[in-house]
Amino acid sequence: MIKAEKSSPRLVQLMHAAEKVTRDESSYASVAYHLVRLKLALGHTVAARKLLDEIIAWQTDVLPLSAQNQFLERRMSLAENLPEFLKSAQRKPVVYSEDGHVGKFSDLLERQKRGWDPEDSKQTREEYEREADEGYEDLLPWDNRFTFDSKTSDILNKHFPLQLLAKVARDPDLPDYLQGRLVLAVWTRAILLNNDDVALKIAPEVVKSEPKIGPVFKEYLKARTVKERHEAALYLLLKFPDLSPYLSSVIPSFDTSEDLNYYFDTKWWCAPEDTEYNDEGVEAPKVIPQPGFLTPAQLEAARREYRALVEIADGKSYLARQVIAWAKASPSDPKIPEALFIAARATQSYKNGCAGWEHDEATQHEAEKLLKQRYPSSPWTARLGDSEKN
Repeated sequence: MIKAEKSSPRLVQLMHAAEKVTRDESSYASVAYHLVRLKLALGHTVAARKLLDEIIAWQTDVLPLSAQNQFLERRMSLAENLPEFLKSAQRKPVVYSEDGHVGKFSDLLERQKRGWDPEDSKQTREEYEREADEGYEDLLPWDNRFTFDSKTSDILNKHFPLQLLAKVARDPDLPDYLQGRLVLAVWTRAILLNNDDVALKIAPEVVKSEPKIGPVFKEYLKARTVKERHEAALYLLLKFPDLSPYLSSVIPSFDTSEDLNYYFDTKWWCAPEDTEYNDEGVEAPKVIPQPGFLTPAQLEAARREYRALVEIADGKSYLARQVIAWAKASPSDPKIPEALFIAARATQSYKNGCAGWEHDEATQHEAEKLLKQRYPSSPWTARLGDSEKN
């Protein structure tokens, strides 16, 4: 960390030396990055911002993606307004990670195809490769797309109030696929925060963002009371366990509960972590910087909303408790048996759950008890019994 002193001739000397390095020199990117740091240490924020803009305009197809992303991250930290922030918030990942392997999705797909073994597989090579192609169909476009990295996602999640996030979700400077991710997060967040107004206003864009959601989402759009909308929204969250009030750097898959065969290992959301490990491997409080252009009123609204979401905690337990309350209030609703089944399956023990193998055993048992006692003839009760045998 470079710290400016009241009189810093050494920093000025270093800065002048760095300014003499030209773009055609191999060390330019590294020197330019530290030159920005020097200017900031000396309080030359405007000059640092100007230099970053020049580098970003020049660097496309010249510097490696990792270097481009570092300059964009620095520029985002100096954003004076929302358009500047969003422009530098969009990054292209260098590689993706899946099951311990890294590469572009096209690379990961080819690697999976090479895994076909005629002795161990019950499929022909053609069947195996077709299944692999289908599994990567929605992921391959992300090889050439921008996304939000984890630091940017943290800033949006913690410091942007719901109303501003809704505005960002409609920003024409964002590609439609990023708008779509924001729309789904805004709607989910509005539901959890009981902000009926925001949820209704952004609802028409939800189906555009994810057509698969359309048939189930119709019930929410048709609802006429707050209670009806709450129940329709709860059912929707149960049916689409990739919905979350938080943006993530993870590329979304958007599976249905049926697609997953009701196995919810890493689905819904976990309470945000308030600590992280620093470069020395020591756990420390997590610091998420506030954008300088946000107003005190916006930051205060975001603080209240974030605190409310933290209190909701893990999605699986929260949704299961909501289902139990719904079942007790509206026992004749035909969707209740399915909802209770999903609640029971969601709160089972999963290796990759929010707290490892820990799970909400009490809520799981209550959901199972309600399903068995009140709906003994339901196919969902029979299915629960089948899962217990397995």
